[in-house]
Amino acid sequence: MSDGVKLFYSYAHEDEKLRDELEKYLVILKRTGVIDSWHDRKITAGSDWKGRIDANLNSADIILLLISADFISSDYCYDEELKKAMHRHELEDAVVVPVILRPVNWKKASFSKLEALPTDGVPVTSWPQVDAAFTNVSDGIETLVNEILRKRKSPLPVTKPPVYLAETTNEKRMQEYRDGIATELEAHGYRVVPAPDFDLADESPQYQEQIRSLLESAAFSVHPIGNKYGRTIVGANDKSVVELQNGIAEELRKEGRLESLIWIPPEAEPQGDRQIAFQRYLETDQQAQFNAELSRRPIESVKDRILEKLKRYDSVIPPPENARKSVYLMCEQRDKELLAEVKDFIYQNGFEVFLPPSVTDQGPGATFHDKCLTSCDATLIYYGEPNQDWLTFMIFDVFNAPKRRPSGEFLCKALFLAGSADYKTRTAEILKYDGKSVATSLKPFIECLQRKNPNGGHLQ
Repeated sequence: MSDGVKLFYSYAHEDEKLRDELEKYLVILKRTGVIDSWHDRKITAGSDWKGRIDANLNSADIILLLISADFISSDYCYDEELKKAMHRHELEDAVVVPVILRPVNWKKASFSKLEALPTDGVPVTSWPQVDAAFTNVSDGIETLVNEILRKRKSPLPVTKPPVYLAETTNEKRMQEYRDGIATELEAHGYRVVPAPDFDLADESPQYQEQIRSLLESAAFSVHPIGNKYGRTIVGANDKSVVELQNGIAEELRKEGRLESLIWIPPEAEPQGDRQIAFQRYLETDQQAQFNAELSRRPIESVKDRILEKLKRYDSVIPPPENARKSVYLMCEQRDKELLAEVKDFIYQNGFEVFLPPSVTDQGPGATFHDKCLTSCDATLIYYGEPNQDWLTFMIFDVFNAPKRRPSGEFLCKALFLAGSADYKTRTAEILKYDGKSVATSLKPFIECLQRKNPNGGHLQ
């Protein structure tokens, strides 16, 4: 049912019988999987009822307001659900439809500017035949559902940028706040970085290099600031990871490459000299707030503010026909002179190619190797001169790379066996040189790169 259009009923319990009647007229859409409807009577005993209501309201495609005098007079319906529904409608995250069930003066309500059902807003109970009224309502909902489904099939999808959600302190309350922000972002289609399984280094400068790379991949960052100073890591001059992340983001904000929201909960009280000084800096220093908004709103309000600020980064663009992709061409030093034809063939097909200067355990070669593994779109290991230990290390690096890559899995990954040696692995596709044509041998790899939607690194 996850592919169906999600409907949320906002109603007063006095109108439960009328809601049940409306559901009968939508049952054919439900049975065919076109819609998936939800209302609060689906909450099981012992559940967090408010959390369930908020989660379903925030994920709905269509929010039906079942309007009556009881709805208008209900504090929860009018002050809680209606406000959240209208906010999502204004953000174009959902469509709000008032369904006028019983006569009531609603012309000055916040939803009065919306097109109501039944036609002309004539209440369902005022129709000569209630069946005709509900049929009119269901027809209007079906038209809207079909429009939403057509947009889902549009070749011009909305592209949403990754959002960097900074680490916070290990206070339980702050962890819950951060998790709630992440859930809200993901529910609205944003990819949150770093991913939960992303393997961050536990010492600097590797940690800071990873954070910078992740922040550079995002257009917007969110920094939750708690009461405590936070954990520190080796090699970072005793600075907490919270301050380190904000410092790197601040450098990018100065360059105009990032915008941030720094959030301090309204109840937060900094503890310890370092946290007091850090929070004072955030609140009073112009440099700290350059290209950043400092907020002390409550958690639900700050979630809405984050979504508001992100809206301008969303864009509807066609996927590029021939977007430039990059290939990390991995090879042992003795093979570098032998793979000129391989490099030229990949380059001539429109792709950027990077070769390792020197793959060693430390120094600039190792740094370059790590950056290529975390940022290139695809990887091709060239194996000519038999050195199985080297090849095993490279396969292992490719196997582990997705855990550290902001974008996750490679688009394509292959092992090109140029000599007589054989090797077995499930990490990369095996391509064997036929002894005649590099172009023919590499054809599956090039075709994988040319596909708009590669299959998780697999060539087939």
